[in-house]
Amino acid sequence: MPESLSSKAISGSIWTSVSNWLLKGGTILTTVIILRYLSVREYGLVQLVLSFFSFGILFNLSAFHDLFVAEMGIERSAGGARSKGLFWGYLKAQTLFGIILWAIFFFGAGFFPVGTGEYVRIISFLFLLSPAREAVQLLFNVELRFRELAIFSVLEQVSRLIILIVGLVWFEARISAVLLSTVLSQVFALVVIAPALISVYKKYRAVIYERVSIVRILFAHGKWGLFVSYVSNFNKTLRIWLVQIFLGTEAVGLYSVAANLFSHTRSLLPISEVASPIIPQYANDPSRLSLIVNKGLKYSMLGYVTLGIVGALAFPFVIAYLFPHFAESIPLYQLMLLGLIPHSLSIILTPIFYAYRAQKSLFFAYTRRIILTALLLPAFIWMFGLPGIAIEFVLTALIFALDRYTVARKLLPNMRISWRLLLKFDDYDKVLLNKLLPKLWRRKS
Repeated sequence: MPESLSSKAISGSIWTSVSNWLLKGGTILTTVIILRYLSVREYGLVQLVLSFFSFGILFNLSAFHDLFVAEMGIERSAGGARSKGLFWGYLKAQTLFGIILWAIFFFGAGFFPVGTGEYVRIISFLFLLSPAREAVQLLFNVELRFRELAIFSVLEQVSRLIILIVGLVWFEARISAVLLSTVLSQVFALVVIAPALISVYKKYRAVIYERVSIVRILFAHGKWGLFVSYVSNFNKTLRIWLVQIFLGTEAVGLYSVAANLFSHTRSLLPISEVASPIIPQYANDPSRLSLIVNKGLKYSMLGYVTLGIVGALAFPFVIAYLFPHFAESIPLYQLMLLGLIPHSLSIILTPIFYAYRAQKSLFFAYTRRIILTALLLPAFIWMFGLPGIAIEFVLTALIFALDRYTVARKLLPNMRISWRLLLKFDDYDKVLLNKLLPKLWRRKS
């Protein structure tokens, strides 16, 4: 590997790690401020309005970001003509869809539920900002400008926090402050980073533009993976809408707090970041892959069960102390933690589908999950009320994991789950432990 590329990889890892920690801290602080100033109903209304944007973004092209990063990277070394064509073709399509979606949401705000129209108009401008934001992220990624990409992300988060505080404390704008901070922070970050974007784009100015069929690329590469992204995001939005319909806006606020806390808890153990790149590399060695998957299932389940116990005991005190008006979300969160068990299976199973190019099967599994949510959530809300949300969440996650496990077994017959596998401590475990302990000891030293 060339020295320059090595340096970029190392510096990129450092910048990405630092920015991720800063963003995590900024997100937590932003959430704390929002929950301190907004009532349960107001927070629920914010989540409902943002769910409209999440649904609208499904019809944008942002889900193709990774695909075009890969395509531009491949063409970049061949002179850049097709790379430039991909860049502008993608952004033109993004701009077209962004304008259409903005017009639908801005002028059609009156058709949204009563009390949300003015807020929908605010978030509609995110669709207009989407192409510019995509241009920044796409070009910086392709050109390996990790520092600028990290600065852009931090600028967004910091400016959002400042605008939010000003809006809530000085102007007492409440819901409008939360939504405006999301929009204006993107405007600020784009303006500040514009000179860097122009500087990076200079190398493309002299390149002859080659037109590329964006439609052909969209349908030729990874369309099933894209569909998986769509149905996965839609399932989250569907659950919020169903809670709103059957229990009201306050229930949306309580559920959103519990769901966000569940997501933060789950992210404390980033097993998927290790499993996703490793598993596909052994697709041509089924016996070795089976061993890796079986051990991955074991350590993943043990790790998430431990994390769930710690979360159930520790986080409720934080919620009760900092946000007493959201105390009703604590039982929801504690019940939802049972969902970490099927999640521990899912994060190991999902890379198998990509390793064997079986994204189509994964798409239909996600589609079945949507159907489960649509059928079970209203039924459990009717039977159990607010706790029914968490019961459905866990049951659907369990059925979804078992569904994927059944299909994955056909792809990898030697994969298995058993209590004996979880509890047995074999020679492989001893080797891993012997390798891990010296590293931990060296770190402590």
